[in-house]
Amino acid sequence: MLLGATAFARHVRHESMAKSALIGMGMAFSNSGFVGYPIALQILGPPAAIALAMCMIVENVLLLPLGMALAEMGGNSGQRWHRVFLRSFANLARNPMILAIFAGFIVSLLEIKLSEPLVRTVNMLAMASTALALFVIGGSLVGLKVRSVLGSALVIAAGKLLLHPLAVFAMLWLFAPVDPQLRMAAVIFASMPMMSIYPILAQKYGHEGFCAAAVLVATLGSFLTVSGVLWAMGALLGWTA
Repeated sequence: MLLGATAFARHVRHESMAKSALIGMGMAFSNSGFVGYPIALQILGPPAAIALAMCMIVENVLLLPLGMALAEMGGNSGQRWHRVFLRSFANLARNPMILAIFAGFIVSLLEIKLSEPLVRTVNMLAMASTALALFVIGGSLVGLKVRSVLGSALVIAAGKLLLHPLAVFAMLWLFAPVDPQLRMAAVIFASMPMMSIYPILAQKYGHEGFCAAAVLVATLGSFLTVSGVLWAMGALLGWTA
């Protein structure tokens, strides 16, 4: 979804490389922690936590650096694509968000125990991040001309809520059998709207307005599409937890 949507936006809609990458990120990144996990937990129970951990690893360690590297390629036109791509990844080595993700992954992997004051500080910042992201979304929507961004927002929302879960279902159908609960979890997480920090990622490139609009449209639309996905898995496909 990330690469396909980026290519579609770049070569069909003729968007800039940065905006194309952001469109791809919007269609590929789910709000796994704050929306997907509570829904999956109600349906699957404890296995939802395993699915969430797998989603967070893939999204944070693989997809987020890849998406940001694609966005960074926009300012390096006229050079060979592989050199631009490698240079973009090198630039990410100085990005605080990427450094924080890999630092957290290493700490978790090595099972390093943090001191109690540091744990409290990290937890406090973690709880504040959602509210901060909502402030950014609201601020980005103020004064925004709806007509100028509605087309892009609808395309991203449709890709995220419809194409992403369909793509995940297709991959599960094509490849080897997967544990039934994890199979359901994969489709559930894919059907969620995009993550709330999506407009924050776009601020650097000046596209936070349409990204905030896409979050709003996708979140509203997900009330219908998520219910439809859950019904389809049970009634049409016979998938049960």
